[in-house]
Amino acid sequence: MADPTMNPRTLALTMLVVALFTCGMFWVNRSDIPLGYARYEKYGFSLLYPKLMDVGEAGLSGFGLGSDPSDFMGLVQWQSYWENRLDIFEVIWLVTSRAGSAQAELERFIASVSQFDNVVRITGEPFTATLRGEEVECINIELEEGDSAFSGVVGVMYRPWSSPGLDRVYFVAYVTFRGSATEEQLHGSFQAYLDGFSIKEHG
Repeated sequence: MADPTMNPRTLALTMLVVALFTCGMFWVNRSDIPLGYARYEKYGFSLLYPKLMDVGEAGLSGFGLGSDPSDFMGLVQWQSYWENRLDIFEVIWLVTSRAGSAQAELERFIASVSQFDNVVRITGEPFTATLRGEEVECINIELEEGDSAFSGVVGVMYRPWSSPGLDRVYFVAYVTFRGSATEEQLHGSFQAYLDGFSIKEHG
């Protein structure tokens, strides 16, 4: 059994890239409701999202997608596609025993992307978004899968966990077709999903 505090740096970065390329391959709950919003609330966080989005969950068993999410690690992805517009929002979380910061995790992410340089690239400089007044460390990315190209934003947050000496790292990402949005629109869409994201605080 994988140690829930094992090497979160490598696991999270690998899973983030892998999951962004699944493009909906592990959906577990589909909705035909075209209007309105729903709230996803599990694993210590919640997200308000349009009901037309498909919701998929996956565990991070070992170093591959498998099993079910848990409080220690997992991935949830929301996806919608209509009129040639793609929206993917994704949350990955891992519990780690290593004290750190969101800025440090983002720097590790940027440094680690080079191993996936055939499919993912960093573009631009780091910037900050906000989650109810808190800064979220972010970076723009570009992805390629076959004949398709995507642009996106990855943000990182750090939270103390319920057990002493443990923290939780959150990677949140928004992806759409490259060229379908300006950088300003890309950041605006990421912020719109982030505004609906909430983390349950643990003391």
